[in-house]
Amino acid sequence: MIPSNRTLISIEEFQKYNNSNPHPITSVHGVIVDSYRKVGFNTYPVCVMTITKKRGIDWIGGHVEDCDNSPFDTLIREAYEEAHLDITNGELKWIIQIDNSTDKDALNKDYPEIGYQLFYLVKPQQFSYLPAHNCQLADDVLGRTLVIQPELKNLFNGPLIILIC
Repeated sequence: MIPSNRTLISIEEFQKYNNSNPHPITSVHGVIVDSYRKVGFNTYPVCVMTITKKRGIDWIGGHVEDCDNSPFDTLIREAYEEAHLDITNGELKWIIQIDNSTDKDALNKDYPEIGYQLFYLVKPQQFSYLPAHNCQLADDVLGRTLVIQPELKNLFNGPLIILIC
């Protein structure tokens, strides 16, 4: 079931909304494709995901920080912190608009009434794995894992999964 406060919108809609009435980008995530695997007659992407203490297996990404110059900088920083990845390029592919106007818990945590989650597609040639000894994972991250596309439906529901799967 898709959460009722989340709507997948086009990049054009996002630009139109943000030009007329800017709303904050609350988080930036990467659909980071490690490789492709053939299963039967179909070929599926295999995504790099994080294993977190609170949410289990999750997309790489997180909140925009003051030190980030752009949403893509957020993804670069989060991928480094959460999964020891060095991302060099990616394409903004999906945007989810979140309406928190009736969610008192979200508003009490200083989330905006209307916010956006940006999702970038990062292909295999657009990132590399860093040696684990070069950096320490973020506090809430236990490690990274690979998940093949059909398994994503078992882990998540929502507007993005409908597009990817």
